[in-house]
Amino acid sequence: MRNLSSIIILVLIVLAAFIIRIYTLDKFGIHGDEKISITNATGIAFIGPSSYATDSFNSSHYWQKNTVREVIKQNLEIDRGNTMLYTVMLHFWIEAFGTSDFSVRLLSVLFDLFNLLLVFLITLALRFKKRIALLAMALCALHPLLVEWSHIARGYTAATTFALLSTYFFIRIIQGEEKSKFRAIYIWYGLTLLAAALTHYFTIYVVIGHVAYSLFYFRNKKTFYRFFISYFIFLGGFLFWLDQGGMEGLRNMNERSSHYEQETNENPNLFAEELTSYLMFQASTRQFLPYSGNYFTRFGIKLRYIAPLLLIPLLLLFIGFTNAYPGKRMKLLLLFLILGPIVQSILLAIFSGHTISFYPKYVIFSAPLFSMLYAIAFFHLFKMQRWMKLLGFSLIGSQIIIMAYSITGIYIDANTWRTNPREKNVHYQVSKEIIKRYLPGDTIIYFGWTDALMTNLYLRKHKEIIQKVNQNQAPNTVFLKSNGHLILLTTFENSSNAY
Repeated sequence: MRNLSSIIILVLIVLAAFIIRIYTLDKFGIHGDEKISITNATGIAFIGPSSYATDSFNSSHYWQKNTVREVIKQNLEIDRGNTMLYTVMLHFWIEAFGTSDFSVRLLSVLFDLFNLLLVFLITLALRFKKRIALLAMALCALHPLLVEWSHIARGYTAATTFALLSTYFFIRIIQGEEKSKFRAIYIWYGLTLLAAALTHYFTIYVVIGHVAYSLFYFRNKKTFYRFFISYFIFLGGFLFWLDQGGMEGLRNMNERSSHYEQETNENPNLFAEELTSYLMFQASTRQFLPYSGNYFTRFGIKLRYIAPLLLIPLLLLFIGFTNAYPGKRMKLLLLFLILGPIVQSILLAIFSGHTISFYPKYVIFSAPLFSMLYAIAFFHLFKMQRWMKLLGFSLIGSQIIIMAYSITGIYIDANTWRTNPREKNVHYQVSKEIIKRYLPGDTIIYFGWTDALMTNLYLRKHKEIIQKVNQNQAPNTVFLKSNGHLILLTTFENSSNAY
């Protein structure tokens, strides 16, 4: 009966998380790096579309390179090899479900729902009770950083999945829950480490933490040799990727970092500010807030007013960590995995000279583990005296309120750094209007190549539609030329500049 109750609660949590994540999923059009994800996944060059500058064209001019080879090539050129695995997965997802905003973002939602299940499994693998695992899941469902990136067609929730999955396999192995003759888990472990790195390079701290733990704490030769197989799979696969183009991507990333540093010196407000000790502390605090579940910075509230609220997650983190009972060594692993992304951001900032690495998205990979420690802390306080129970309810209740309110900022697209507020996907709406009104002999005329490209993401099956670009007409407009007359279809205004 208890198992049935746990299953029902688990299903309800996943269902609630799904509703939280699909609500307003396509309210705002694709923007920023999402455009890169989708154009990379379809083999379309988001920059430099002059190669298609013919007198007239149709959608096949853009979709002719929609192959896995071209997808990888585009990823290397535009994303510098990062998120390669996600881009390939998105390619096949688009082949099956299309390019609508809801569809391309749904893949991120599904990965994030799987992250909830992985937190549940990791908590159980650490030998905590099901009620703690279920509460960890529920808190993950409300984590604003996870909700935000499930609304965005990028590889962050997928990379989180592979990072958590590799950690789950690692914990299962070191907890001795696998039979000595069972070898497959070591293979799966190596493959998930590789998948995490190929989905986002910033998951490398997970690999470092696992390897360090293995080297310092494993003395069993059989287990050590089996881990060698896992790390050989990871290292061999990653080196193969570097040989196939990934190294060039890493060099491009280094050049881009130098470009950021130069821009920082010339215009501090454009990308980031020049690094100082005070700024590093400020940036770390700004990154740690959403990492812990507080995204009040989205509403434009000044950091000095929000920073005191960090006492709540820090206290819960301390109580959860000190009262976690998987053993001293496992505590060190959890501590490394939780602090690892923050330390990684600090080191990258020191070496690069700018603060780009402090974006909240770069710490998402361990954010679910925060929820687990919150749950551990709550149940520890609940077992103590009455006033400690009240403290537990107060702390976890306050944190839930902070997380829930932070999610509302995602729904209304509250953001202080975006110049132009997002709107519905104008290019998708225009494509529907074109399909509805186009007749044989008509020609669609765009002002710019970017608008032509983004509109053709939704015209793949309509090769009969003839199109042109005329940069001498009114900016950001689309005309339908019919019987010698120009009919205004739309004015994009600033939508082309949303990137």
